This record gives sequence, structure tokens and C-alpha cells, in this order.
Amino acid sequence: MRLGIPSSSLLGFEDKISFIDEQGQKKVIYKGMIDKIDLPAVTKHNLEIAAKVYNEVMGIKTKPAAEKVEFGPTVKESFPEMKITKEEIAPVKEEQKITPEEKTEIDLVRQGMARILAENESFLKQIIAEEKNILTASQGEVEKLKNYFFEGYRNKESNVVLACLLILARQAELKNIIFDPSVQEIFEKDIFPILSKQTPAVDLQSLINNFRQDKENEIYLKIFLKFIISRILTEGGQAAYLGWQMENIFRALSQNSYLGLVYYNLGSSQFEWAMVKVNEDGSLVME
Repeated sequence: MRLGIPSSSLLGFEDKISFIDEQGQKKVIYKGMIDKIDLPAVTKHNLEIAAKVYNEVMGIKTKPAAEKVEFGPTVKESFPEMKITKEEIAPVKEEQKITPEEKTEIDLVRQGMARILAENESFLKQIIAEEKNILTASQGEVEKLKNYFFEGYRNKESNVVLACLLILARQAELKNIIFDPSVQEIFEKDIFPILSKQTPAVDLQSLINNFRQDKENEIYLKIFLKFIISRILTEGGQAAYLGWQMENIFRALSQNSYLGLVYYNLGSSQFEWAMVKVNEDGSLVME
């Protein structure tokens, strides 16, 4: 059942807005339809806000609306133009009407996400301002960015850590950080001990061995991001919101294997992290 949504409205264009309903069931809104699916959240409106905030803080001037908008070298790839087809904004046909319950859920998700975007705009500006400083100091060199990241993590400088993660994500370099020896140390000394305590049937060494043999598995970067962002930001909702921003960059760069970090929870009206599950063989999933 299809819901017609004007593209000019807040959150009017929807590209797989994942959420958990009040019964704990994972669903997605896509082109005005509700279905059960295990995909992450993103909206054109959110990308536009993030790009606007980025440009404002970075001092990047955009062209008039009639011309093609350029977002600058580091954000251009992360927030590409999204085109809306006529079919996606077509009027609703009589036989495509959704149920009142479905419409209520869609409205509640839209309202909640709009509130979160407004609440976190100032926070996002702080992080982007730090991005600007770090980009100037590092000239965007990956090794320097990694050094800033690890130094910021050791010193618990949240804005530095988050800014470095976002820069590396925009540059499509974040996936390579998992191979750094310092990241291996974080996994073996910080992350895996926590996971092994949660799952006594799986010993710590199995987790370590699996990681060493299969570092390129996307699950490890996802778990790393959840751990780092959650540790550096003690406010859970804000941390998950940052995870959502990270997902938006991954989706814009077509790095879809790194999606599935967060969901919008209709019950709590907040973004929440996907849970990490340890299988009996020591393999890991997020769901």
C-alpha cells in the first residue's frame, strides 16, 4: 500500500527509513510503504541538512538554486544529488491507500526524526568545525588523520575522534583503519573482553583468532564504530545519531555493506544501535 508524499515536505523523500515499532518489530518506510526489512535509515532531507551545515561551517559557498550545487571536495561525494522520479511523487491511487495504523506509524517516525535533526544541529556544527581544523592541519593526509584519531581517543577528545571518523568516511578511507595495529589492540584489550563476558560459551581467544584471520569482514568496522562512538559520547541517543550520520555517508558512497548500524526506535523516539550478537563459533553479527 502506497502513501503519496510531496517531495517539498519535511522528510518528503524517503529512502529506506528503518525503525522499530512499539512491539519491537523492525520495519522500514520506503516510498511511502511500510514493510518488515533489516535495512538502515537515511533520508534526502537529512542529507540536505548535513550538507547545508557542512557548507556553512566550512565556509563553502553554494551556487544559486537554479544552478547545480557543489558541496566542496570532501563532502561532494558524501552528499550527492538525489533525483526524485515522477513515479515516486505520483498521486495516490484509490486502491493504494494505507491503513490508518500504518499512516500513524509513518507520521510518528517523521515527527520524531525531524525533532532529532533539530536537536542535534548545534552538535553537528561542533563536529564539522573540528573537521575543518583537522583538515587544515593534516591537509587530508590519511596517516596524519589516523594519528589525530588515536591521539584524540587516548586523550578522550570526543570532537577530535568523531571529526576524524567522519573525514575518513567521506574520503572512503575508514574501512582501512581496521588493519592498523592500534585498532587490533583496541579490539583485543577493550572490545573482545566485553563481548566474551556477554557470551561465556565463546572464549576470548576465539574472538581474537577470528578477527586476525578475517579483518576484512565488514562486521568488524561496524562493531568498531559502535564501540568508539558509544564510548566517546556518553549520551546514548546522541551517539546513535552520530552512527546514523555515518550511515548516511556510507550509503551516499554506495558502501552498503557497512550499513545496519542504527535504527529509529518508535517506542523511545530515539536512534538506537543495532545489537552485537556472538555466535557459538565466535563469529559476530549486528542485528
